[in-house]
Amino acid sequence: MFRSLIHRSKQFTDINKFTYLRSSLVGEALQEIETIEITAANYTIAWEQLQKRYENRKLIVKSHIDALFAVEPVRRESYEALSYLLSEYERNLQMLDKVGENTSEWSTILVHMMCARLDSSTLRNWETHHCSSEVPKYTELIEFLRKHCAILQSIAPDKPVQVEMKKPKFSVSHVHSALERHTLHSSAKVS
Repeated sequence: MFRSLIHRSKQFTDINKFTYLRSSLVGEALQEIETIEITAANYTIAWEQLQKRYENRKLIVKSHIDALFAVEPVRRESYEALSYLLSEYERNLQMLDKVGENTSEWSTILVHMMCARLDSSTLRNWETHHCSSEVPKYTELIEFLRKHCAILQSIAPDKPVQVEMKKPKFSVSHVHSALERHTLHSSAKVS
């Protein structure tokens, strides 16, 4: 974001860019350039220092692939768990695409990885849906899982409503006794 808003902008001088850069950084990244004096000439030095340190494509790719392998399997069928699995895969794959990895060629391995993380009910539904001896495409699996997620969301159980059972004011024996008394009392009046 800094690169597109500030670094590439023709509206800012190098000293302005350096000031914005320092104010944008925290922690380890700030320490990386903290000792560089804020001057127009030093902006390029600071920028290159940060690029050397943080634009390591190999490490970026590794971190996103590690994140794909680290996604916990879904234990039981639920909208929340399936939605999380989908978003983690999609987010990391998008980031890999942005750094130049052609993840569209990873279809077979991605299907295998994703299916290994599905709960048994969702996996059964997927296998029933796919029902072919052909190797499924990752895009087909994702489309199925999105639809399945929408179904799970629409049938998610509401919080159970607790119905309070009111105890009758009289038990059956009390009612029976009251009826007998009333009957006896009415019979006595008649006689």
